[in-house]
Amino acid sequence: LAACLYRAGRAAEADSLHVQARHLRRRLLGESHADVATSLHNRAAVLEDLSRAAEAEAHEAPRHRALTET
Repeated sequence: LAACLYRAGRAAEADSLHVQARHLRRRLLGESHADVATSLHNRAAVLEDLSRAAEAEAHEAPRHRALTET
């Protein structure tokens, strides 16, 4: 749903859903799971679109760690 909202130009609404997805994936799959890294990347893309580049960069670093730990 978050991806659909994002593609529809509703990035702020998508951001909230990406946050929820990341929390659920982290809790269910563990911090180093690739799906958690995907969630971080998706949120970073939304933040970038919302002109929140510094926050977006902050989400990419843990993503890289998660991908290298798997």
